[in-house]
Amino acid sequence: LDPDGPADAGFVAGFRGGQQIDDVFQIGLGLDWRNKSGRSFETARETIGPGGETIIVRRDISRYSSNLFPALAYIQLSGPSHLTLVPYVGAAASWQVLFLQADDFTTGETFDATFDGFGWQLWGGAALPLSGRSRLMAELFMNQADLNRDVFDPVIGQDIRETVRADGIGARFGMSWGF
Repeated sequence: LDPDGPADAGFVAGFRGGQQIDDVFQIGLGLDWRNKSGRSFETARETIGPGGETIIVRRDISRYSSNLFPALAYIQLSGPSHLTLVPYVGAAASWQVLFLQADDFTTGETFDATFDGFGWQLWGGAALPLSGRSRLMAELFMNQADLNRDVFDPVIGQDIRETVRADGIGARFGMSWGF
């Protein structure tokens, strides 16, 4: 998933399971997990070790972790299963939860927050039938959500609402099979 704005892309894994109503229509539930993490550091010194290997001593400045969990209820339409390459499109309503954590080692500050809210996804892709109801699939998707939390602001003496936009596009690849 590559979110809108300056943030870096993250890793996405997920699972969708549903009922194939007929050859071209499916409904079901799914869960995705998007993880993104990183750290910043400064190089304190470099030395030459045994055998001429460079040893770099770094000091961690900060680290962060972001985990997004969209729970999906979806519908999907696809081309007939007898095609060599089966195109499909899908849409999902979702409840999304975002866990953000960060540590600033220079100031000692930490940030730990949970945001949640309603969102949706759209996707389109193609599946390559292997045998029976097994398929290799590849798809592009778009995620949209405004995730919120209410916190008390001691400066103004009242609750305020913080919002994180979990909008972006991404790609998924995997395997589909039926029973």
